[in-house]
Amino acid sequence: MDIGSLIRAERKSKGKTLREIADALAISPNRLWELEKRNHGTMSGLERVCQFLGVEWIGLPLGSSLGNRIWAERLRRGWTQEIVANKAGVSRPAVARVESDRGNISSLCAVLDVIAPDIRPRKPVIRQFVKSQDVKLTPPDFVEQVVSVLGEIELDPCGHENSFVPATRQFFEKDDGLSQSWNAKAVFCNPPYSIADKFMRKAHAEWLSGSAKCVIMLVPARTHTKVFSEIAGDADIIFLKNYMRFWSEQRKPMPETAPFSSMVMILSGDGGVIQKARATWDGVFVPALR
Repeated sequence: MDIGSLIRAERKSKGKTLREIADALAISPNRLWELEKRNHGTMSGLERVCQFLGVEWIGLPLGSSLGNRIWAERLRRGWTQEIVANKAGVSRPAVARVESDRGNISSLCAVLDVIAPDIRPRKPVIRQFVKSQDVKLTPPDFVEQVVSVLGEIELDPCGHENSFVPATRQFFEKDDGLSQSWNAKAVFCNPPYSIADKFMRKAHAEWLSGSAKCVIMLVPARTHTKVFSEIAGDADIIFLKNYMRFWSEQRKPMPETAPFSSMVMILSGDGGVIQKARATWDGVFVPALR
């Protein structure tokens, strides 16, 4: 087992240099080089590096630490420490130190060769909201917060028949809110995220023209996009602290939070609305460039 090579591959996949990790962990780059190239070092040092890189090992039973998981696998196999030591070519005390997370990395590699030869870092799980899952209802508690900020919601241009948004008017999918004049004093918009950029541009245009006096949008915090750079200067933005948990169109909470950060984008000349928004939502506030 070559733990060092696995750590090196993880480091490179995350775009980190030896110097970056060394500075963050207050250790010498040479110690990291020794770990990656020669499997030198301690298990406690390896654990710190793994935590920094976000490495999670698979191929062993669950447990509180790597050593504890090796112990659990040994028991599952019905082996004694002496059996593992003989198979791995190390001493029984060396196996005991590995199981208590006090061993060195070379002993760890020898033990893993016989206990968990298929151990490897877990690949990151990338979750997406695909277009077929584009209907995500705004959570009722968030809707209540919007109402507390706006006083009332006159228009929801992305309406849904099961929505919690108590808007006076709604444009449903068949109405195509992108092609309609919004003509409202208070608008709340949580658009389908596959076309969020189009609704952001539409909201900006409606606000600039005076057709929409105040617009609050709940959208992904995609600061790298062209539409964000186009609108950000005119909008007061709150980057929400917590991930959103949307509701399904059956009015049930989704099993998981959204796999991305969200932001509240406010297009309004009303300072009172901005103050209420800042007091309502927990996050980082970036004011418009007025």
